Amino acid sequence: MRTIPKTRYPSVKVGFFLAAFLPALMLFGCNFGTTLPTPFVVGEGPATVGKKKTRLDVGGGAGFGACCGWPGPGAGGQVRVRHGIADRHELGVSAMALFIQADTEESRYPAHFWMSAKLDYKWQFNRYAALLLGAGGGITPFSPFIGGDVGVVVGRPGWKKLVPYGAVRLSGSAPVGRVDRIIIDEDTGETGPIVPNVTLLGAVGLKINFKPWLAWVIEIGGGGIFPIGGTEGGGHGGAFYGYTGLSFRLGG
Repeated sequence: MRTIPKTRYPSVKVGFFLAAFLPALMLFGCNFGTTLPTPFVVGEGPATVGKKKTRLDVGGGAGFGACCGWPGPGAGGQVRVRHGIADRHELGVSAMALFIQADTEESRYPAHFWMSAKLDYKWQFNRYAALLLGAGGGITPFSPFIGGDVGVVVGRPGWKKLVPYGAVRLSGSAPVGRVDRIIIDEDTGETGPIVPNVTLLGAVGLKINFKPWLAWVIEIGGGGIFPIGGTEGGGHGGAFYGYTGLSFRLGG
C-alpha cells in the first residue's frame, strides 16, 4: 500500500475548533415540521479502509432535539459497510433506524419511527483529513424524503491505538410524494406543512483500535436544523446525540 506523505494541512486546527463548538449549538423555535438528515453518525477518523478491504460498523445511541422534526428524546442504531476502491478512496452503504419518543406534553408531534439509508463516498485527500459525501433517502410517518450531505473529518491517525477525530457535516433533505400536514398548535388545532431543511452538524469522537480487525468508537455531536419555507413566524431547531459502536474488518 502506498504511504501517504505527511504534508502540512493548515486548516486542521480550524476544523477541530468547529467540530468541538457545534455540539454546543442548540437553537429553538419553529411552528412547522421538517424532514431529517440521512444517516449522520461519522464513526471514524480520516483514514480509509484500504484498497480491496471491507469493514462493518455497527452501533447505537440516543439524543434529544428541540422541535423541527426531532422534538424530544430518541434512540436508535446505525449499520454501515465500507469497501476500499483505492488506497485513499472508499464507497459504502449506511442505514439508520431511529425511534423518537415525542409524545410528551411539550411536544407537537406523536412518537414515531424514522428510517433512512444512503450511499457513502470518502476521499482521504490528506494524512489528517478526508472528504465525506452521501446521497440517499428515508421514510417517516409524515412523508418519504430524499437527502444528501457533504462533510470533512479531521483526525490524528497512528497515535498509538487511539484515533481522536472531529467532523463538520452539512446535510439537506426534502419531502417527496405524500406529504402530511401536522398539528403545530394543540390549543387552536392549527396545522403546518412538512418542509425541506438544511442541517449543520458537528461531532467529536475517539476510535480505539484493539486489534487490526476490531475497533471501538465513541462519538458525540449536534447542531442546528434550519427549515426552508414553512408557515409565518417559523424558525429553526437543534439536536444533539451520543453514539457508541464497534467496527469489524471483514475478510483478510
